[in-house]
Amino acid sequence: MIAVHTAQESKNLDSYLIEKLNYSSIDLMENAAKSFVELTQIINSKVVILAGYGNNGGDGLAIGRLLSDSNNVIVCLIGDFSKASTDNLINLELLKKCKCKLLSIESSNDLINIDLTADVIIDSIFGVGYSGNLNEFYSELFKLVNQTKAKKIAVDLPSGLDVKNGIADPNTLKADLTITMFGWKLAFTNKDFWDFTGNIICSELYLDSEIIKSQSNKFIIETEDIRAILPKRSQNTSKFDFGSIVCLCGSQDMPGAAELSSNAAIEIGAGLVYASNYQGKHFVSEVIHLSPISDGIIDLYGKYESVIEKAKVILIGCGLGKNSPLLVELPSLLEKYPNKIFVLDADALQDIHKLKLNSNVILTPHIYEFARISKFAIDDIIMNGFELSKQFAKEHNCNIVLKGATTIITNGEISYFNITGNAGLAKAGSGDVLAGIIAGLASQTGKAIESAALGVYLHSLAADYYVKTYAQETLTASKLITNLKNILPK
Repeated sequence: MIAVHTAQESKNLDSYLIEKLNYSSIDLMENAAKSFVELTQIINSKVVILAGYGNNGGDGLAIGRLLSDSNNVIVCLIGDFSKASTDNLINLELLKKCKCKLLSIESSNDLINIDLTADVIIDSIFGVGYSGNLNEFYSELFKLVNQTKAKKIAVDLPSGLDVKNGIADPNTLKADLTITMFGWKLAFTNKDFWDFTGNIICSELYLDSEIIKSQSNKFIIETEDIRAILPKRSQNTSKFDFGSIVCLCGSQDMPGAAELSSNAAIEIGAGLVYASNYQGKHFVSEVIHLSPISDGIIDLYGKYESVIEKAKVILIGCGLGKNSPLLVELPSLLEKYPNKIFVLDADALQDIHKLKLNSNVILTPHIYEFARISKFAIDDIIMNGFELSKQFAKEHNCNIVLKGATTIITNGEISYFNITGNAGLAKAGSGDVLAGIIAGLASQTGKAIESAALGVYLHSLAADYYVKTYAQETLTASKLITNLKNILPK
C-alpha cells in the first residue's frame, strides 16, 4: 500500500522523523536528492534546475550537486534568496563547489537568461507549504517552461499546485513526471491534477515503509496487497471455509443484475452463493437457486431462514427495482443480523435513513446516489468527495464505496483510494459485478472495509487487463467476470 498524506501530514511526518527518530533535516534532504537521482536516471543531459529558496528548493540544489558530475547542470535560483531556509543555504554552499552554472532569477526581466533548450527541467520551487495564487512573475516563468520540449520533472509536487486546498492555478507547471516524497499527496488522488503531475513515482527516502504508513490512515491499494488481504487457501479446506452469500437481487425487468453479481461472487472465490428472487438464464452452474419470492416476503421460517442464518454475507439491491417488496424486509434483516456483512447496492440505497447501519454494512453509491442519500450537493461531492464520504461513514458508522474516476473507500477512520479505474468500466452491469466481487471477498475475509477496498481494486484490474488485451469498447460486465481469473494471484 502507498500512504497518502495531506500537506499538514507531510509536515508532521518530517517533524516526527526529526524529533522522535533523530533524523536531521539536512540528511532527509540528502536522501530525497539521492532517491530522486536514482529514480530518474538522468545522464549526459543538459539539465536546468529551477530551485526556490525553501526546503523544496534545497532538495533541488542537492539534486544539482549529485547530477553535476555526469550532466551539464544549470541551476536557476528562483526568487529572493535572502529569505532562504537554513538547509537550503547549506546545500547552496555545497553546490558552489561543483562544476555547474548558477543563475539568479529574481524578476521577469531575468527570465530571458534561463536556457529553455535543456533536455530536462527540474522543478523544485514550491513545496507542500505553497498555497494561494501565482503572481505575475511565477505565472510568466511557468508559461515559458510549459512551452518547452524538455522533459519536466517535479520534486515532490509541481509548483503552483496547492495541495493544502486541492486547487491548481491555471499556470501551474506541467510536469511529465513527479517524484513525490514519503507517499502520495491527497490532492494527487484527484485525476484532474494528473495533467500537472504527469506520471507519479513515490520515494520513501530509504526509510522503513511501515514508519511512513504508521503516520497515515489513507492508502492506495497495490497488486502486492492482494495476497495480504485475501487469505491463502491451504490443501485442507472446503467450500464452507470461504463463506456463503445470499444475493437478494434481480427482477423481471432486470434479471441480469442478479446473474452478474452472483456469478462475480463465485468467480472471486466465495464458497457458496445462493441466488433468490428471480431465476435468470445465465447463472453459472455453481450458483445455488432458491425458490423465487413471488410476493417479495422472506419466509423466515422456511428455507430462507436456514440459508440466511448460515450466510456470512447478504448482498441486496442489484436490479431489484425501487418498488420491490424485498426492500421492506431490509430494516428487519439488518437489525436481526448485525454481525453479518451486508453489501447494499443500487435500489437498496434509496431509503438509507430508515436503516440501522453498522460497521459491517457496505454502501456502494455512485456520486448521484450519494448526493441523494447524504443530501450533499453534487458539486460539493465532486470537489470534496473524500471529506464528505468520510464524514458520512463516520456519522452513520458504516463503510462507503463512493464510485468515480477515483473511487473512495472509507469507514470514517481508515480510507483507501482506487486510482486504476478506466472508461471501460462505464458500462451497464459494471456496478453489479463490483457488488458481487466485494460480497465474495467479504465472505472469505470477514472484513468489511478491506474487502471493499480490494474488491474495487480487483474490479478495475480485471477491466484494465481486458482493455490492454483487447479493446475498451468491447468490454462488457460479463467479460469483467471472465477476466477475474486472469488477475488473481496463484
